[in-house]
Amino acid sequence: MQFDIDRLIADFGGPARLGDALNHAFPEDPVSRAAIYKWRERGSLPLSQINKLAQLAASQGRSFNIHSYAAGAASPAAAVSTPGSINMGDRLFIFDTTLRDGEQSPGASMTKEEKIRVARQLEKLGVDIIEAGFAAASPGDADAIRTIASIVENSTVCSLARANERDVRAAGEAITPAKSGRIHTFIATSPIHMQHKLRMAPEQVVEAAVKAVKIALEYTDDVEFSAEDALRSDIDFLAHIFDEVIKAGAKTINVPDTVGYAVPLLTERFFRELIAKTPGSDKVVWSAHCHDDLGMAVANSLAAVLGGARQVECTINGLGERAGNASLEEVVMAVRTRKDVFGVETRVDATQIVPASKLVSTVTGYPVQPNKAIVGANAFAHESGIHQDGVLKHRETYEIMSAESVGWSTNRLTLGKLSGRNAFRTKLGELGITLDSEEALNAAFARFKALADKKREIFDEDLHALVSDEMVTIEQETYRLTALKVVSETGETPQANLVMTDNGEEKRSDSLGDGPVDATFKAIEAIVASGAELMLYSVNAITQGTDSQGEVTVRLGKDGRIVNGQGADTDILVASAKAYISALNKLDSKIERTHPQPV
Repeated sequence: MQFDIDRLIADFGGPARLGDALNHAFPEDPVSRAAIYKWRERGSLPLSQINKLAQLAASQGRSFNIHSYAAGAASPAAAVSTPGSINMGDRLFIFDTTLRDGEQSPGASMTKEEKIRVARQLEKLGVDIIEAGFAAASPGDADAIRTIASIVENSTVCSLARANERDVRAAGEAITPAKSGRIHTFIATSPIHMQHKLRMAPEQVVEAAVKAVKIALEYTDDVEFSAEDALRSDIDFLAHIFDEVIKAGAKTINVPDTVGYAVPLLTERFFRELIAKTPGSDKVVWSAHCHDDLGMAVANSLAAVLGGARQVECTINGLGERAGNASLEEVVMAVRTRKDVFGVETRVDATQIVPASKLVSTVTGYPVQPNKAIVGANAFAHESGIHQDGVLKHRETYEIMSAESVGWSTNRLTLGKLSGRNAFRTKLGELGITLDSEEALNAAFARFKALADKKREIFDEDLHALVSDEMVTIEQETYRLTALKVVSETGETPQANLVMTDNGEEKRSDSLGDGPVDATFKAIEAIVASGAELMLYSVNAITQGTDSQGEVTVRLGKDGRIVNGQGADTDILVASAKAYISALNKLDSKIERTHPQPV
């Protein structure tokens, strides 16, 4: 790609002034005026110099985006830097939908208390908008949104709504207590969706969208409109419907890649063309919501930013149905690390990324794979001797960000067996965990003391697991583990002796199995006879060390319902039994939910 280096140099005051400024800012790596003239002749400059120019511009209090100097691009000086313009300045809004779209992952439903804990952490993380749920899904969803709206102060709380009056009014009622509330309404716009799913003519879709926006405005002036399956929609029709909803009062326009079909190069072009074609495009914030079916959700989201989007919709750990959503931590750290490319900033406190990741993993039962970018256990591990030597000599040789910058330093000792009840309560508060009663606090503290007797070092992750386990038990206690004894010996068939309560009645069971876990699950089923199918069994160490708690996830399916159960204990067999029983309790719950079509 050719760049207008003449214009770039002129914006920095000419070759002499630019050279002086660079040499003053980076005296260890001086640049000559002759080198700057060569940049101009070639129409390009080294990547290392692009990084320096971005830092120099930031020190001068202005933004810098190398792509604005691409041949044929408009002059940066002529671009309007206010939110809503095609350039839209350097502010990138982070819209987190972990509590809504993330919860649509199979079995990832969260209790109200778990949603509150995650919402508190998201606020602490500094996300701009928290999509707390889909109010029309169930009374429980609406209640959770309403509670989160009354608690969160520093983030906008949002509810999703299909483009119909019932959904929009349910969302409006749910966000009423919010200091800052948003309604996010959507309808499909691709030909295949309009014809086969909605069975509506295009103008009927436009009419429904405009009506939904107008109803939403009765509750809040912050209304977002999404065109479901936008990246497979006709661009002229999108420009038309967006024009109408903007005139109706929508403030944010979301362009979702609902089925993960897009590729980055075309996504950037699509956003540029769409924004240029849409009347009133300078009055709104443009947003991207990308799914990961082809593994390109983050790449497409970042391409959308280059194309003019200034809001990205994402989730912690990339959680979401099917292959998931764009990963919040990857989007945030990409624009932070490569500010020279994207020229935008978020208000996210990156040191809270790892704590948020571990909390979401704990409450949903979706472990983070070790090689996951930013938050995986191996993200900052160096096995190669060459890499280790380089990092020890100068970290930046092989690390483009530090582990501490994203919160890994928070994985440190917090409490011990001598810690008192007040210290325990205070620490839970720091983690965003609020227990509703003294009885609940006493029960959690007793479990903490029991854990501290088994495990010398107690970490934040241990406390999250401990409280999650306790809350699940308190909320859905049809079944509860009382005692477990498992005998396993080489050459012998493992046997499990189990005692559990079923609606308060103590029951006993002895079962043989192919292994100790199989024997344990068969002993539980001998009592419960649920008929559920075991779909997933996963074991994850919560922290380092041989005395680490094991966190087990069990996924059960029955009659079309899928649930995840979690259990944690220093004894992996006990953790397995807890997880299986946790899943059975969720299956026993008769809560009905309505899921929207994915945005």
